[in-house]
Amino acid sequence: MNFKRQFLYYCFMISVKEFYQEYFTPGSACIDSRSIKKDDIFFAIKGERFNGNEFAADALIAGAKLAVIDDENFAGDSSIILIDNCLRFLQNLALHHKKSLQFKVIGLTGSNGKTTTRELIKAILDSQYKCDATKGNLNNHIGVPLTLLNVPLNTEIAIIEMGANHLGEIDNLCKISDPDIGLITNIGKAHLEGFGNFENVIKAKSELYEYLKKKKGKIIYNGDDKILKDLIFGYKNLVAYNIPDGLCQGKILNDTEELSVEIKDFYQNRIQVKTNLFGNYNLDNILAASCIGIDLGISLSNIKKGIENYNPSNQRSQIVRIGTNTIILDCYNANPTSMKVAIENFSSIPGKNKILILGSMKELGPYSHNEHLAIGEIARKSNATQTFLVGDEFKSVNIANSINMEDTESLIRQLKELDIKDSLILIKGSRANRLEEVINIFRN
Repeated sequence: MNFKRQFLYYCFMISVKEFYQEYFTPGSACIDSRSIKKDDIFFAIKGERFNGNEFAADALIAGAKLAVIDDENFAGDSSIILIDNCLRFLQNLALHHKKSLQFKVIGLTGSNGKTTTRELIKAILDSQYKCDATKGNLNNHIGVPLTLLNVPLNTEIAIIEMGANHLGEIDNLCKISDPDIGLITNIGKAHLEGFGNFENVIKAKSELYEYLKKKKGKIIYNGDDKILKDLIFGYKNLVAYNIPDGLCQGKILNDTEELSVEIKDFYQNRIQVKTNLFGNYNLDNILAASCIGIDLGISLSNIKKGIENYNPSNQRSQIVRIGTNTIILDCYNANPTSMKVAIENFSSIPGKNKILILGSMKELGPYSHNEHLAIGEIARKSNATQTFLVGDEFKSVNIANSINMEDTESLIRQLKELDIKDSLILIKGSRANRLEEVINIFRN
């Protein structure tokens, strides 16, 4: 066997533990050859439209110290390590990293509010812990291991967001991240196309609970949510919120624009919090984050400080004031459940000039037509003076004071012709609509 073959054979047989000890440093994992920093390790992940193996040489040229591949045709450099499956290796390496550093993982999933709750938890825990969290939308089978591998050495708690649109995906993410504490924000009508029906959505989200039950981990849950209460029946290691005997309760003080709430802990201590969030539905997210904070020893004063210092900038429950207009920007994602509560909350706010801009909802499969009709009916009952419905899925929805737009480009052209002033505007829809581009019309 020549040297190259010997080397490749050794690399192919290298274990996760050996690789971790010999080559890995936290923060060095990368799957995009265009984002390589000096001394990164490039993992050649395959996707539907690309083969990462083809970019291994580019990654090395860009400064990577190693490229990990799973296709022998791209081997040949001493800085290239060949293994049998890059994705599986990446996932196993992430689990090994978590267990080696022994940081605590909070696993977080749900149909709505995951990212806002994640950010609120981090804002609260940062006051006392070395805390890291999922960034952006890295919440799938590739993003979760990347998040874990980039957790710094001194991390005490990592908040790992888990997304899914098929059965079994949350279970797989649990096996990668090994959560110690788990939270499901809620279960609603999201990704119905992939899950098939609402019952499968419930089953999929509950995979987090099932993992924690086997591990004897801790479940944080909304005691006022019947679906979640049914899923935890018989389990003992539970911490509840939003019920009288739970760790914390809350009530809304003001939700006309920025949400103000009162939080009361188990001992009847109270704080008043003025958030930078829009929407009374965010009370549940605030209570979930506060409950985790209290359970981990964070004082109410630090919880108040963390929540009040959090400023959403990710197109989720974000308030943007431009001139005389107030815009509620909530268009990173949408499903029937989140769309309903957003419109209803918008309707509860007094105002003369109120505009709804609603983008179509994706991944609803055969349920799409009826769900868009239902949202149209909710919009009809609202007190909006003008409604814009954007996207093909809304074509069959015809309601008073509404204009159907083919796409966001058409909407922008229409808005340019209008003189919108002194208005309250809700922009809500799935990310695919790119409704955030509408903001530029008001800025210009």
